[in-house]
This record gives sequence, C-alpha cells and structure tokens, in this order.
Amino acid sequence: MYCGSLLNHDPERWHGLRLIGDLTAAMRVPGLTPEQRASCVDWVTGASLEYVKDTSGWEDLVSYAALRAMEYPRYSPELPAKWQLWLAENPKSVRVEDASFQFLRAECRRHRGWTRLANTPWPAGPLTNSFYLVIQVDRAAPAAPEYVRSLLDAFDQRLPDSKFAADVALLRCGAAIDRKDWDTALDQVLPLIEGKTHRELHVDAAHLTADIFLHLLEPEGRAPLAAAIRARPAALRCLARFMSSDTPGGRLLPFRDWFGIDARPALVSDR
Repeated sequence: MYCGSLLNHDPERWHGLRLIGDLTAAMRVPGLTPEQRASCVDWVTGASLEYVKDTSGWEDLVSYAALRAMEYPRYSPELPAKWQLWLAENPKSVRVEDASFQFLRAECRRHRGWTRLANTPWPAGPLTNSFYLVIQVDRAAPAAPEYVRSLLDAFDQRLPDSKFAADVALLRCGAAIDRKDWDTALDQVLPLIEGKTHRELHVDAAHLTADIFLHLLEPEGRAPLAAAIRARPAALRCLARFMSSDTPGGRLLPFRDWFGIDARPALVSDR
C-alpha cells in the first residue's frame, strides 16, 4: 500500500528507464568493433554472459551491473567501498557519472535507508486483529544529516548538471527530515510529488512526504512544520489528500480545521 492518493506509480517506467540507460551506455563505449558492440547490446537486452562470452572492451559495464544488483533486495553495507573501488579502477568508463551517483546513494543510505510503510501488529501497535501502518526508516548507521548534506553538496559541485538531480533531491529531502529542516525537505520533494516526470521515483517521494506530515503528531516542533506546510499550497494539497486516504494519513484528520482543509475520512479505515 502506498501513501494514499499522493501519487500514481508506474513500475514499468522505472524498468524501461534502466534499460534505456544501459543501452545508452553500450552505445557510448568507445573503440568497440561492430561485433563487440552487438555482443554488448545482446547482453544488455537479456543475453547471458555464457552466450555472449567475449566481453573485451566493455568489462566495466559487466562489473557495474554486478554491483548495482547488490542493492536488492536489501542494502549491503559493503556497497560504498565497492563503488569507490570501481571508480578507482574505471576512471574513464562511460558509467563514471552513474557509479558516482551509486556511491553517493549507497553512502547516504548507510545513514538513512529506505523510507517505507511497515506493518506493526498488536501489541507493538494499538490495534487488535489488524495492522498499524507506520513510516519506518531503515538505517545501517546512525543518522548523520550534516555529513550526508556535505556528500550531496560535493556531488552537485562535481556534477552540477547531473541526470540524477531528481534522485539527489530525494536524498536531500531525507537529510533535511533528519535535521527537521522542513522548508528544505518540502522544497525538495514537492516538485516530484506534484510533477508528471520521474514517476519512477514517486513511491519514494510519497513515503518521504508522508514522513514529513506524520511529524505533525509530535507536539514538540509542530509549529515550524505547520508554518512550512502553510507557506506552500502544494504541501496543503498533498496534506489534504493524505488526510483523506486509507493510510497512516488518517491520523492527521484532527488537524484539518487547523489547516483550513476540507478533508474527509476514507470510507474504510481503522488505521
């Protein structure tokens, strides 16, 4: 279950974009013979290495793909060091920008991993015969938002026009949440939630947005968060949808009059 009607997710778009990126890299590798490039394209589009056999000239693409596969299904704490080693061994690869971002994301995720919905059954949650949905942040290491921000700043300085700008915005949003810098957090995530591009990132953006809004349940620090939301019409629109959804957002319905939102509870919800 995603966070209400904050978004429409398109998983096929995500896989399609990854394939396009792989094909683009295959076509950009310099110095390949037509036969080598054809083998590389065959591999990108699904042929096994046993079938392709000869990877000379594009071995870096194979090792890049192997490292990228380590992201799933769980985060590996070895990833940042492995990406650093790959960058040191392949400084002229067509995938240097991609690997630089992979290192950045892996290192950032050590301190703030997946932001996701988790089921919390009784007695940890307050409901019997049901699940209590909460936003959960996985961390392999303690939060370090200033360190993460320094990594993001360094990446933007080195690659100011990176194709990963939207992904970096999500990482900045997460670090800003950990700092309780609500203005920055909302400014980074709202364009992705409200926009029609980068739909492959909408689920992550929705969970981060939900994380921001659910901090309203904490009395301490509620006022600055509310001020940041009120200053952004897009945030108020998202909050109204989140309140009215059959998700943890239903817990925020008592705030609807305070925000001047005409929200209605979901038809079926005990969450």
